[in-house]
Amino acid sequence: MLSTAYLGLTFFIVFVEKVRKRKTVFDFLTFFHLIFCLMYSIPGFILAINLGGKGIEKNSFFEFNINNAQLLLAIFIGYFTILLGFYSYSAKKYAKKITIKWHSEKTIFRITAFLLIFACLSVQVYALQFGGVLNAVSQSTFIRTSVEKGGVFVFFKHFMFLSFCASYLIYASIFLRKRKNPKLILYLVFIISVICTVVGVTITGGRAHLIIYFLTFYLVDIIVRRKIPWLATFTLIVPSILFILYGKAFFFSLSGINDGFSRVQELFLAALESQSESSGGFDDLIDNFSYQIYSLKAALSIDYPQRLFIDWYYGIISFLPERLLNIELPETISALNTTYIVGTNDFTIPTGMFAFGIYSFYWPGLIVVCFVYGWIGSFIETVCYNHLFQTYWMPFIYIMSAQIWIDFFTSGDPGIFLFADFGFLLSIFILLIFGSKIYFGKKNNHLKNKI
Repeated sequence: MLSTAYLGLTFFIVFVEKVRKRKTVFDFLTFFHLIFCLMYSIPGFILAINLGGKGIEKNSFFEFNINNAQLLLAIFIGYFTILLGFYSYSAKKYAKKITIKWHSEKTIFRITAFLLIFACLSVQVYALQFGGVLNAVSQSTFIRTSVEKGGVFVFFKHFMFLSFCASYLIYASIFLRKRKNPKLILYLVFIISVICTVVGVTITGGRAHLIIYFLTFYLVDIIVRRKIPWLATFTLIVPSILFILYGKAFFFSLSGINDGFSRVQELFLAALESQSESSGGFDDLIDNFSYQIYSLKAALSIDYPQRLFIDWYYGIISFLPERLLNIELPETISALNTTYIVGTNDFTIPTGMFAFGIYSFYWPGLIVVCFVYGWIGSFIETVCYNHLFQTYWMPFIYIMSAQIWIDFFTSGDPGIFLFADFGFLLSIFILLIFGSKIYFGKKNNHLKNKI
């Protein structure tokens, strides 16, 4: 039994987090360790001792054995290669040569207003395809599963999540900036940004995005205060787990919103009953966090041509409307991965980063992807931390950057990653290009000391 190896890796990660020095209460590596344990070592141990998580395994088209030395070796190699890249001296060396000088607060406020207005318009335009916002909310489950595909305005879906960054910037201006009496209009604009974000997330039916949105405020508060509010932490854990387990039922129940609250309640209870009959709650929880293990096993077990990282090209080119390209793109790596696992691609099982490396260039691909991933994470974290307390909104940029970094690890597929994080990537890009000047080299580090 290799269950002890999964458990031992978990204890090793806990030990590393306990003894290593962190510049903030939570840093990039802390986030990575948490997600890694949730996606690999803990589910691996639970599956190895047959405690649960049989949903995917029963439908698998290949023989799944968690006690597989090759699978375990890939997980260990991937993890330690990421650490090697993260602690690379060159990543921190080059990051320290970058200086960010922010423009005036008025400029940042104009950018914030643009992000929020464009996000609100995008929500309205996108919802028009489905008969308006209320109808779009009622069809959120079908939109997410592509039963309702939308029309010519589907591209606006990518811009709805610009409201995330706008909401964070407004919150920072109200609660993190040292001002005695924030103007009432700021509170009103913040409420609008929250409503826009919640509606946009609800239309797309994304449980994870809604959790991430509210979790970011909590994490920023920890960074600013430099301590963990344990009571609030344990209070948030329970509803988060419940939302992960029963979020699908909730979004499905919204299909009855036009018929009143009683219909929503009826559909929610029916969905819960159907969900309980199909599988157990604990099994669902394990399956939600173990898809990367199944994907990695599929990548190691199935015969297929190496993709040589071409999915980055497919991911970028897929943003252009097919009418402009006049070509049909090949199946994504996640679509193929889903077919390898369950024999159909009616839904999508993301590959995860380890499986993406294997699919791309087998074992060398795993090592290259993991090392580059760790290096980039260290580089971005160092840049963000060097400017963390330079402005009151930087803690949000720090958390958003960490989230983007983690999201590629969980998704693996560049297409899924770029689509899911497009709003965050575009927001930070706009903020840096129009809201700051970026300097490179030692001369600019000297300039930094004068700012």
